[in-house]
Amino acid sequence: MARGTAKVAQKLGEEAVECVIEAALGNREATVLESADLLYHLVIVWVEAGIQPEEVWAELVRSEGVIGVAEKAANPRGLFRAAGTTKLF
Repeated sequence: MARGTAKVAQKLGEEAVECVIEAALGNREATVLESADLLYHLVIVWVEAGIQPEEVWAELVRSEGVIGVAEKAANPRGLFRAAGTTKLF
């Protein structure tokens, strides 16, 4: 945290990428380890930003059923990108 918010956020991104790589490779044990690292660094980002876990949980409750495909459908460009096309039909 002494190196600033940008460095904390960068570390979170690095951990996310490492977790994704291990998951994509099917390395279960490594995915568990990288997930722990990712969660740890996410909490550090929250602390740095003054975010309370309750705020995140409330957002999860609020967005239930909206995250993912439904969220992309609300933004046509996001839906097209997700589908890999620029045409609806």
